[in-house]
Amino acid sequence: MIATLRGTIQSIGVSHVVIEVSGVGYLVHVTPVFAAGVSVGSEILLYTSQVVREDAHLLYGFHDAATRDFFELLQTVSGIGPRVAQSMLTSYSPGEIESAIIGESSQTLEKIPGIGKKVAGRLILELRDKFSSNSQRVEWSAQLSAALIGLGYTAKDAEQSIAKIRKKFGASANDRSLSDLLKISLSNVGE
Repeated sequence: MIATLRGTIQSIGVSHVVIEVSGVGYLVHVTPVFAAGVSVGSEILLYTSQVVREDAHLLYGFHDAATRDFFELLQTVSGIGPRVAQSMLTSYSPGEIESAIIGESSQTLEKIPGIGKKVAGRLILELRDKFSSNSQRVEWSAQLSAALIGLGYTAKDAEQSIAKIRKKFGASANDRSLSDLLKISLSNVGE
């Protein structure tokens, strides 16, 4: 299993990047927001999830291990494969998905491409209990995104700023106050 890749970005597509690691180019599927936030020639560390199928070996990449783990958790639900899980993370942050599942908001989940009424119901049924123990904790990224959008920034700018914070602080971002994260974000938005 390939868990991480560190290398140089050789090319960028709408939903993938090619990373050269020791002379080998790895095509890694990423969200469009992620692809828009990186540049050719830059050094990067990606947390990856390897999906092995009969006809292909695919890599999906993320800024942090927590998002990768969330991506893998989504796939434990029947009817959710890697493409649908990636589509979910393109549409919403992990915190927003978790909130929709805990709040049993089927309509929110059905807005995601590839998620119909039955799959949304399965997501709620199968993951609600796993998230309910964390229900007191609201994902900082969802709160930060809402705050930035409330200040008039676009969802894309908010997501890019959150990605920069995750890259810079990793898991320690969870220990920072929302006001501290907002100050950091306001200095990053639009860069």
